[in-house]
This record gives sequence, C-alpha cells and structure tokens, in this order.
Amino acid sequence: METFGKVLLVIVTTIISVLIAAWAFQTLWMWFIAPLGLSAISMAHAYGIMLVFSILKISPKDFDTKDKKEAKPFSNYVEKLCIYTLVYLVAVGMGWITMLFM
Repeated sequence: METFGKVLLVIVTTIISVLIAAWAFQTLWMWFIAPLGLSAISMAHAYGIMLVFSILKISPKDFDTKDKKEAKPFSNYVEKLCIYTLVYLVAVGMGWITMLFM
C-alpha cells in the first residue's frame, strides 16, 4: 500500500507541475510575446513548445549515473518537481512585476 501511495503522489504532483508549467509559459507568452505581434497560445501549445525545448536541451550527462545518490529516487524526484514548480511560479511573479513597468 505504501508503494501505491508513492506512485499516486508522483502522478498527482507531476500532473500539477505540468499544468502550472504550461500555465506559466502561456501567461508569460501572453504578456511578453503576443504584444510583439505573434499569436496567443493555449496551454496545450505552451506545453508542446516546452517539450520541444526540453528535448533540445538533453545532453549525455543527463543519463550519467556515476556519482549520483540513488538511495532515495522517490524523494529526489518529488523534491526536484517541487523546486521546478516553485521556479515556474516565481517566473510568473517576476513577469507580473515586469508588466507593471510596461
């Protein structure tokens, strides 16, 4: 049962993180790119663009498992996911502050 709870937590936090990331990208696009003449995008488009860029930034070192602590892969994953989600929210906050000066 404990494993099921961990798997469910990973699935739920991943979905929430993806939605927040797509929303943040879409919001920043609407604030800073659309006024330059490009079309507005949906959250699905925002996530698709993010996927394209994430594929482009993959490097061989991402798959290097040497010197990595794999003792707690679950907690490491959830911790990274929370940090990335926080980064998206901070980016939107900084973008909102920037919008105040436009």
